[in-house]
Amino acid sequence: MTDQHAQSQLSSLGTLLDNPKFSDLVLRCQGQKFDVHQCIVCLNSPVFASACGGGFQEAKTKVIDVIVADVPTLKRLLKYLYTHDYDDGNESSLAAEQTESIATLDPNMDENYVQIIDSSDDKTDHAHEEPLDKMNINHVLKANVQVCVAADYYQIPGLMRLAVKKFEKASTCMEFYQPGFADVLAFVYESTNTTCELRSILCLTMVRNAASLISDKSFMNTAARLSGCLEEVLSALVTDYERKLESKGDRIKALNSESFSLRAEAVTRSAENANLQARLQAAEDAAADVRRKVNESKQCRHCNEANTVYFEYDNSLRCVCRTRY
Repeated sequence: MTDQHAQSQLSSLGTLLDNPKFSDLVLRCQGQKFDVHQCIVCLNSPVFASACGGGFQEAKTKVIDVIVADVPTLKRLLKYLYTHDYDDGNESSLAAEQTESIATLDPNMDENYVQIIDSSDDKTDHAHEEPLDKMNINHVLKANVQVCVAADYYQIPGLMRLAVKKFEKASTCMEFYQPGFADVLAFVYESTNTTCELRSILCLTMVRNAASLISDKSFMNTAARLSGCLEEVLSALVTDYERKLESKGDRIKALNSESFSLRAEAVTRSAENANLQARLQAAEDAAADVRRKVNESKQCRHCNEANTVYFEYDNSLRCVCRTRY
């Protein structure tokens, strides 16, 4: 199957999300209903498959209540199941979704308080104290954490890997925004286990921005109360410092090698220069000898002709009569 054909197939499956005509399962989340297809949802999640195929009430009613995810997270989960991808907001405006996920960090908030707004139809300007592009990174990070938690609960490893990848991309490619970062930190450490890759990625983000974060009391207080957080950050700092030392050591070795090469070249050039100086001195001595012989030879001792000498190829002097001087 070609990539183009596979993409076409995924696109076709994606349209099923918006078409309840052939759906045979309902997912309920925060008062919202999502018509889905068992052949897609249950095939990718053992948890959904168990609920629909076992002796549970869901198997009879074909209605499953989703309690580990909010509406935006469930939308992303379903988008992945149908298309193998989802939008974490890294390249799009999140104003509408920020309103939609108002209960994200407080799962006990009244469901009726959550306002569902379709971002494609929202034309309202949303004012923020800070530019959206700066606030965006913390929202994107939280969104991917929520997807990761949901993927872990519903046992969807492909979605888990994608969420981690998107989380890492956001943490490294987007502009760091310190206000609110403590909330992201707490959210990650309180929502994931100690082996979660998100913690390691977040530690690297903290290492890159350590200078500003250390002076942030809110961040330091949050990090101090989170079990294992400061230890992991310190470990990441030490590892980063060792890496930089190793890199500097490699650079020093490279510079020493380059310096040795330059010194060797200098010695070679010095020897060549000395050889040239010797040859030049020899040439000057030969020229002086020629001048002396010319001055001493006013006329040929054989033919008695004057000023008739010339050079031979062997640097000797001869008269036109072939007499050698």
